[in-house]
Order: sequence, then C-alpha cells, then structure tokens
Amino acid sequence: MELNFIDKMKREINISLVDDDINAFYNGNKIGELTFDYVEKDLGYGDHVEHIPRLHCMQVDSNFRKAGIASKMMELAVEYHGNYFIRPKLNAVGGRDKECYEYYTPEGKALIESCIRNGILKDDPTEGFDE
Repeated sequence: MELNFIDKMKREINISLVDDDINAFYNGNKIGELTFDYVEKDLGYGDHVEHIPRLHCMQVDSNFRKAGIASKMMELAVEYHGNYFIRPKLNAVGGRDKECYEYYTPEGKALIESCIRNGILKDDPTEGFDE
C-alpha cells in the first residue's frame, strides 16, 4: 500500500506501508511514522485469542507538521488496520512511568481530534488502552 500526495506546503510526500507501520518520506528521507504492535485479547470464546492492532507511536518531523501529512498517514492506517485499532483515550494522562501508547502529546491529541472531526477515525467512547 502506498500513496503520493502534495501536502499543504506543496511538497510531494510518499506514504507507504512497511510491515504493519505507516511511514512518510520526502525526497527519499523518512519524515514521519505511525507504528503499531498487537495486543492479545480474549474475546470470551474459550481458548480463542484475537490479536488486535494498537497504535504504539506517532511522530512527524517538526519541519513537516501542520501540512496534512499525519492525517494522510492515518487514512492509510485505517485502510490497512481498520478503524477500531486500540489507541489511548483522549483524556489519558502521561507521565514518567507511562509508555507512549498510553497517552497523547498535545500534538498527538490534536491530530486524533482532527481525524475524528474529519471522519478519518470513528469517535468511540469505549476506545482506549485498558489493561
């Protein structure tokens, strides 16, 4: 899976699926990524365990932010992983003992809220990391 698009700053950006992760490139250099891992969930069917994708980390180089790149990356992530991958609750709080998949930075929270407003992600009040 791959797509090329022109960002808000008129740069040609390549976004591609590498393994289960989404990477963004500009002139062959990696400028952003959405990384995923999998969590085992017992769905209550006896010994059947489902592997559910979890958004582990997201970042875009500071010189490329606010240009629509992360939103396009999220579109490709939804196309590949589906809309209900595990992600932190919007009100999750970070801290010294927290992992990056348990909360958002202010920029990350703004991205997720924008993706929900624009219909890229579904707003599921039961979403979130809960182990």
